[in-house]
Amino acid sequence: AGQIVGEKGHGIAVSFHFTLTDLSSGEVIANETEVKGGGNAHPNQTTTTCKGTAFEGEAASIFGEELPPEVEPGDTVRGEFEAQIIVKR
Repeated sequence: AGQIVGEKGHGIAVSFHFTLTDLSSGEVIANETEVKGGGNAHPNQTTTTCKGTAFEGEAASIFGEELPPEVEPGDTVRGEFEAQIIVKR
C-alpha cells in the first residue's frame, strides 16, 4: 500500500511493471512485471494507472562499478514504472 500525498487515503497496488532502458543504445536492460494474486487479485475493483520515471542519469552514478551487461559507465539509463492501483479513501 502507498499513501496518497495531499489527500486522505491510500492505494493498493495490484500490478507493477518496471523497465530499465539504456537511452544511449536504445536497448531495454530489464523488464519486470509483478502481478498480485496471479492477476486475479481484486478483479471487481476499479484501478487507476500510476506511472512515472523513477530515475534517469549516468549509469556509473546510478549503479556504481557493478554495471548491467553491455552498459558503459557514461551511458544514460532510465528506470520507469507503471502500476495499477486500487484507490481507497
